Amino acid sequence: MTANCVGPSDGQENKWLSDFTASHNITGDLQNLSIHSEYDSTDEVLFSDGTGLVITHIGSLTLPMPKKTFHIHDTLYVPHIHKNLISVHHFTKHYNIFLELHPLYFLMKEQSIEAILLRGARENGVYMFPCLIKYYSWCNQVRKYTMSFYQMVNEACCFYY
Repeated sequence: MTANCVGPSDGQENKWLSDFTASHNITGDLQNLSIHSEYDSTDEVLFSDGTGLVITHIGSLTLPMPKKTFHIHDTLYVPHIHKNLISVHHFTKHYNIFLELHPLYFLMKEQSIEAILLRGARENGVYMFPCLIKYYSWCNQVRKYTMSFYQMVNEACCFYY
């Protein structure tokens, strides 16, 4: 397993960094995974300096975006990682989308019709997926207000057309 843009932070974030060299999607927050099981291998997430971090679980997550929801399988849980990473290769291959990179933002588009699914921001040199996993999970529990809350959070947090 490989990872690129990982560094310590002050607590867990709910944003997902696009990683162009990662072989897998990775999270340091087990609550991001809707379904998970223990990882029964000795594999580690390896960094360019040769250090590695233990993978303890593998599972699935849901990334609700303004125009489409993605169900991502084989996401690794690594307790000591403080950033969430999306493997661009894995994501674009499995969902037939592509990313169009611009200096200050990126566009996620469907390959077949080139429809824009998302406009994401670039922060500190990294293209970020604005995701609402925890808010989305909470909304599923409180179904009465799901749609209005989801729209409110999307309007506050996400850039899209």
